[in-house]
Amino acid sequence: RVLFRSEIESAYVFRQSGKWQSLDLKQLTAKLLQGDIAVEAVSFNPAKPEFKTNVNVDQIDLGEVLSLEQQEGLTGEGKLSGTFPVAFQNGELTIEDGGLFSLDPGGKILFAPNPAVMAYAATNVGLKMALEALENFHFDKLDITLNYSKDGTANLNTRLKGSNPDWNNGHPVDFTINIEENIPKLLQALQFTEKLTKTIEKRYR
Repeated sequence: RVLFRSEIESAYVFRQSGKWQSLDLKQLTAKLLQGDIAVEAVSFNPAKPEFKTNVNVDQIDLGEVLSLEQQEGLTGEGKLSGTFPVAFQNGELTIEDGGLFSLDPGGKILFAPNPAVMAYAATNVGLKMALEALENFHFDKLDITLNYSKDGTANLNTRLKGSNPDWNNGHPVDFTINIEENIPKLLQALQFTEKLTKTIEKRYR
């Protein structure tokens, strides 16, 4: 199954003199998730790459991002932009103070949990309220910040601020979700909805 398509354009110069090599990346852009991704110019030795650069994200579509999770009942609307400062040194990748931020006028997150999740939520009043709020959540702000350390640990902080006009008379809701995971291990088994559900449960327990 093809989840998304991208159009990639690049321009680079490779130079070599004896054992000395240099790769100058002048441009790397991609049309992705209905938005634009661009890597700022960078130079490095391809035989022993070490570099710092920024990956700029412009107006990607939240619905397209959520579709990558392939989670039943989870959809969204809105545009996100941001920057991820990336460094690669000694064979290790790091990201420091990267972030994606929603653009005006905000957007929506629609979450219709499967029957198993709803059955579990029926026994937990706080979790049930949180899931009800997310059924038709209109957000004014969606901020996602990311720090990725050398050992593969990702610290992800998400702030979601808005309301559900169909729930609790549209009372304002402010979710803050903090996740710390080792990405190599996370990719083996983690599903976004499971983590989101556990995090909300802890928040309202």
